Amino acid sequence: MGHLTLKIFAGSKEQDIQINSQTNTNLQRSDKSANDIADITIRLCEKACDNKANMALIKLFKKLTKKPVRIVSGTKSRIKVIMFDGDSQAFLDLLRNSLSSL
Repeated sequence: MGHLTLKIFAGSKEQDIQINSQTNTNLQRSDKSANDIADITIRLCEKACDNKANMALIKLFKKLTKKPVRIVSGTKSRIKVIMFDGDSQAFLDLLRNSLSSL
């Protein structure tokens, strides 16, 4: 099981996904800011009410990667952790390939 950390901005004017490069991996997780911890930054058009943004997030990953994803932490927070079958790097590569073909 792989997992990734996301930073979500709900209610944005445009939908966008940015895969962040981890440059400073020597820092302890507690020393990093939320921007440093996030593997992916996502802007969603859906607002964060009635679980709409979370459902849109899951639907977006399913559409792009063809893999089921579930939120395991942060359902009411901007910082979320998702879990999926497979390796994290393979999932990121699949996501990059899907984004480049759009």
